[in-house]
Amino acid sequence: LYVVGLIFLRKYNSKLYIAYNIFYIMGTILAIQIPFVGFLAIRSAEHILSHGVFIIVQVYALGQYLQGLLPKDSMDKLFRIFLILAIALVAIILFVLLFSGAIKWSGRSMTLLDPTYAQKYIPIIASVSEHQSTTWTSYFFDLHATLLLTPVGFFFCCREQERSTNYGKLFMILYGLFAVYFSCVMIRLMLVLAPAACILAGIGASEALDSFCKEIKALFSRNGKEKYLPEIPLLLLGILGAICFFYLTHSTWAAADAYASPSIIMSSRASTGEKAFIDDYREGYFWLRQNTPEGSKIMSWWDYGYQISGFSNRTVIVDNNTWNNTHIATVGRAMASNESEAFKICQMLDVDYVLVIFGGAIQYSSDDINKFLWMVRIGAGVYPDVIESNCFGEGKYRVDNKASETMKNSLLYKLSYNNFWNLH
Repeated sequence: LYVVGLIFLRKYNSKLYIAYNIFYIMGTILAIQIPFVGFLAIRSAEHILSHGVFIIVQVYALGQYLQGLLPKDSMDKLFRIFLILAIALVAIILFVLLFSGAIKWSGRSMTLLDPTYAQKYIPIIASVSEHQSTTWTSYFFDLHATLLLTPVGFFFCCREQERSTNYGKLFMILYGLFAVYFSCVMIRLMLVLAPAACILAGIGASEALDSFCKEIKALFSRNGKEKYLPEIPLLLLGILGAICFFYLTHSTWAAADAYASPSIIMSSRASTGEKAFIDDYREGYFWLRQNTPEGSKIMSWWDYGYQISGFSNRTVIVDNNTWNNTHIATVGRAMASNESEAFKICQMLDVDYVLVIFGGAIQYSSDDINKFLWMVRIGAGVYPDVIESNCFGEGKYRVDNKASETMKNSLLYKLSYNNFWNLH
């Protein structure tokens, strides 16, 4: 996008040609070396645009070379024809490859272009928490002070382009704009926004600091002819310093506390400030390892597949790398079915044990009851007899005494609430 943008802005030069060719050739060769990627770096729709830009760059470079050999008038016409033909050729090739089925966009890529795509057509992708839209609380928590300084840096980058082209800051303008959009679509793409936000915030803080210091220096050299109180730039300088200090404090805490805990051991703080740890996942997997025969097959939702395999050393029906949507839908159908139907499905899958995560006793909200509607939606995508509306009580999803009969009779509901009332 940056290279194409520079070409259309007529900012092309030989350095750009050399840089993109090295980036494209070396990047493609190195990507092919990764076993998981392999020749998808050439065939997949996600990479095809880089091939198209490579062709456009070669045509543009050829046009630039011919410009020195032909008269200017004829060269301008020939150059326009060359560029239009190159873009048309790339567009036709992409159109043919996409609509012939030779290449196709993945569900995640389509979700980036259309945020509602996964929810409509591929619920397995929409069910992943990292694929949810980013909330404002996540922006405030992850970016903190950079949320204030990033627009300032963006402003200074744009203002500098009016004077003379700064290729680095022009890149940051494009990078920041697209990173903001993609981070809004999926929360996991906050990782893409983070470098852009840090760089733009750094530019903003640097330019603001430079302006404040120049103003303070000028105030002390005016010999009492100030137009406003000298305390104002000093106050602004102090505010900027406080923002940077609190940002460092927050970042240190977030890295040490919020993002440093293992995914299976959760921590919280009581109203007294005392830290408490929830170790139920690890203890449950250890119990499974000690109390089930080796070679047992465990049916659970796919979220826990890797953890069961790693901690309990047991075979799972589906895990985090299961690409067969029908297989995952079958597990969802079993969880949503009544006991007799679920038993038949478990026999078909050769299941020995069923694992369900239930957080009612400790008020843990991210349990399987919370994920149940996604199990139903994924199952309904393959099996028409699984109907989401049947799981609603009085028109909405509920698990109390007004829950629907389908919900109350489902395998997941019965396993979750079995003897639960005897605990209280």
